[in-house]
Amino acid sequence: MKISLIASAIVTSIACLSLRAADNILWSKGAFAMPASTPQPFALNIFTQEGLHLTGSCAYKRAEGQPPRLIEGTKTSNEEFWPDVTGQVKDEKTGSWETVSSPLDYGRRATIEIKAGELKQNLLVSLDVFVPLVGKYKVGRIVLKGGEAAEFDLFELLSAEECKRRNIGK
Repeated sequence: MKISLIASAIVTSIACLSLRAADNILWSKGAFAMPASTPQPFALNIFTQEGLHLTGSCAYKRAEGQPPRLIEGTKTSNEEFWPDVTGQVKDEKTGSWETVSSPLDYGRRATIEIKAGELKQNLLVSLDVFVPLVGKYKVGRIVLKGGEAAEFDLFELLSAEECKRRNIGK
């Protein structure tokens, strides 16, 4: 089951969805951050716990008048694209970033092109490496090879029930 959200601006609220375990998706949470006319073209907008794995769905918006952007990564047999990203964390919003993961291969090597004015959604990233770091660090981000980053609070990687149990979150 794929969840696809379209938004034209960054919205500050968080929505939680409880999904049937029979779908193998335990929960999904949308941050509703989509690249729009902001200077940041890359956004992590959906967190999904599926079985033992936590996956993020990202979007990339190329501004009008810019040359095409090539993003390297891998494609799975069902054509899902996983961009090469590096995972980083820091303990507070003013701290230094610490690298915790390197790009992972999920299939065959591939490159996608994003043209001027184009929005690419459903760029998938593994967030498993961040889960044991919730509570030890405050903020995480995934960084593309070109330097664009999508930042998030690590508590967002927890289900709504776990946030309530720990009394954290928005």
